[in-house]
Amino acid sequence: MTATSRPFYTHDAMVLIGGAALVAIGVLVQPGARAQTSYATLERDGLSVRYPQSATWFPPAGNGYPAIISSAQCSSDPKVACAGQATARIAVRVYDDAMGLGQAQSGKDHDAEYGDRAKRIVAAEAPRDIAGKAWKCMRFAYVPVGARSEVVAVECSLLSSRKLYVVTLAGPDDYVSMLEPDVIGTLAVKTPEEVRR
Repeated sequence: MTATSRPFYTHDAMVLIGGAALVAIGVLVQPGARAQTSYATLERDGLSVRYPQSATWFPPAGNGYPAIISSAQCSSDPKVACAGQATARIAVRVYDDAMGLGQAQSGKDHDAEYGDRAKRIVAAEAPRDIAGKAWKCMRFAYVPVGARSEVVAVECSLLSSRKLYVVTLAGPDDYVSMLEPDVIGTLAVKTPEEVRR
């Protein structure tokens, strides 16, 4: 190796390092990169339900049931225009279940909400352990009022301390699949003693 060839090797190394740095910066700032979603929590009658905390998600108005957490999002990308598409939502219902009346009313409410909307069962009701409690969850599809396409819903219910808790996450299939671990997978119900504290 001669003294005159050494500057070229140094130059080549600098070009390679500079190129790698530009690629790394490009990956970090690419437009499709998704930021970590932060979550807010709705708490009602001992039930805690998480939902995305953003300008496109709206907590329920009032304290009654069903408590609807609505959104203007149809995709995990908040910049996607949803014109004509169904958006995601979370419906929360809590029933007093003395003598099984809450379960009967829940069934009636479910049929009234989804029964006549071309509903089809995707996955039958099955137990799912969420935070140490055995929730019953099912997956179904339906066409919301005013929408042109079908959405998927995951509905989970739990009977605890004479209350029936029902949470339904619905929206476009890919978005529901992305939200499900952080919404359905984190449902929590306090005991009456924990609520009083």
